[in-house]
Amino acid sequence: MKKTILPLAVFAGLASALVAPGAHAIPAFARQTGQNCNACHVSFPELTPYGRYFKLSGYTLGKAITAYPEDVPLAVMAVVGVTDTKNNNLASGDKVDSANGKLKPQQLSLFLGGKATNHLGAFLQWTSEYNGSGYDFGADNMDIRLANTRVAPGGAQPDLIYGLTLNNNPTVQDVWNTVPAWWFPYMASSTGVNGLPASTQIGGFDPGNVAGLGAYAFWKNTIYAEFTAYRTADGMLSIFDMGNNSDTTAQPYFKGANPYWRFAYNKDWGPNSIEVGTFGMITDRYADGTNGGPYDRYKDYGLDSQFQHITGINTWTAQAAYIHEKAEWGATTGTSNSTDTLNTFRIKGSYWYRHKYGGTVGYFTSKGSTDTGHWTDPGATDFGGSQNGTPDTTGYVMELDYMPWDYVRLAAQYTAYTKFLGGSNYLDPNGDPRSASDNNSWFFYVWAAY
Repeated sequence: MKKTILPLAVFAGLASALVAPGAHAIPAFARQTGQNCNACHVSFPELTPYGRYFKLSGYTLGKAITAYPEDVPLAVMAVVGVTDTKNNNLASGDKVDSANGKLKPQQLSLFLGGKATNHLGAFLQWTSEYNGSGYDFGADNMDIRLANTRVAPGGAQPDLIYGLTLNNNPTVQDVWNTVPAWWFPYMASSTGVNGLPASTQIGGFDPGNVAGLGAYAFWKNTIYAEFTAYRTADGMLSIFDMGNNSDTTAQPYFKGANPYWRFAYNKDWGPNSIEVGTFGMITDRYADGTNGGPYDRYKDYGLDSQFQHITGINTWTAQAAYIHEKAEWGATTGTSNSTDTLNTFRIKGSYWYRHKYGGTVGYFTSKGSTDTGHWTDPGATDFGGSQNGTPDTTGYVMELDYMPWDYVRLAAQYTAYTKFLGGSNYLDPNGDPRSASDNNSWFFYVWAAY
């Protein structure tokens, strides 16, 4: 997520190291479990049933650290890519992105994760990422777990997994790839335009701004329930926000504890698995980055579903998620309404052949209430404003993947828009008309881990 310059020489070294004998599974977890990467992932970061079991068990399966330095659970990840936007020129003469068409190191992450004790484990990530003009560095996704299991008399497998999670990004603790922290596209360009310009609160968190403590339980591999409370990551919790907000006005200060919930039904049979669930969060957020005064309230309610058919040759997966948000404006000024709604929907389907060749097609859309005082402002989002007072956006993403080795992915991703901030045309950040399709773009990238 957040951001340091990655020389291409470093990336080349990483990629070459990946083909060394014994390089398999997420490196921080590979030494611990001895498992091949395909045991936990359809393709990183989409989890298999075993991957979900590993995560819910607190990252504690396998051996703990017994020797140094070979057992230290460190891993690195690098992404290098180039983005080509259909129309990179704004009417004012400005560029959508000065790096358009240039090969750029997109991201470099350091991971520390794995088993500390039989019941305590963690997934910790720090990232340096390109921000359009330079590189920043800060805390990324973090999830620390204290977990336990119960095995029924005579049973071979746990019939109950339960535990505590301390994390810094609502939904990062989830084990299905239907929630905002883990939904497709799993890697998006750091330049140009991608995704929805108007996001729900739960769908737009940057890791590190908040910290939450929650409890969860997974019964008979079927029923999952979780409740987590989030607050601003300051004071003793600032380690979860390390380096992300040098500008204190950018920090989304929360009023007190903000509840997040998750319920899901899961069923595994043979090579298949299915999940149907719901999630949501109520967020009270101060608008001006200070810890006090009036605040906005966001009520987010989501529905989701996932299907997986996983074999050694053919793998099919599909995910879908819908989020309804009601925003009650208590601090934000300039809106035409006292409340607004925003609905988002995403669906995608993937196919992988022998875990080497993959293809994905995804569709996304958002539709919100008309608010001419809010959405028509060209500064309403980073990409501009609406001409008709709605944030409505529709588009699709297609991606082709090739994995020559377990931890190297070569990908070509195409994003296209049929509607952007209200229609086929909208206002760019300078207030000039711009076509939704002008934002169509190709993103070619190499993603490697070691």
